[in-house]
Amino acid sequence: MVDLPGVESIAFGCSLASRGYCPVPAFNTSPGTTAEVVKTWDIMAALLGAAPLLPQSNVGPPAFLLDIKRTGQDAPLTDATFDNRWFVFKSDLPSAQRLREQGIRRLAVVCREGRFGFDLRDALAEHRDLELSVLDAQTGSAGPFPPPASGVVRMFRTFGRLLRRNMDGSFGRPISHG
Repeated sequence: MVDLPGVESIAFGCSLASRGYCPVPAFNTSPGTTAEVVKTWDIMAALLGAAPLLPQSNVGPPAFLLDIKRTGQDAPLTDATFDNRWFVFKSDLPSAQRLREQGIRRLAVVCREGRFGFDLRDALAEHRDLELSVLDAQTGSAGPFPPPASGVVRMFRTFGRLLRRNMDGSFGRPISHG
């Protein structure tokens, strides 16, 4: 799992591809026609630019590419802003059993200074039987994966994330404060 700013995540994914990994863009967002909370157009441009650099084979272990800015935590929300924030849910990722069936026993989250999204931490809570670690993208140093939050805390966080969906279950809409 690569949880860096979108464009940087794609660049890191290209580097992993040259080492035999199969980058899997997992940007669950859509672009807005005006100002966006998450800068999706930059991510789309980087994906288009990276595509010719990737090997044609996809036989290596997956490297899921995420945008650490996906929740729009520091983005200003105004009436003119398109809300395209998103979260990672456990259903977005292969189960630990599926990964083991593919011969994958270790899983690392690549991030900066040990900081990655709480949604990803919650999504990986049931992957504890794999060897989990956190890798710093700049230094390469490895650290332990934090223990999962309690089941009750994860349930409330997931419930809160689900409340942010549109009535039809999708995400993305212009923000209205009135």
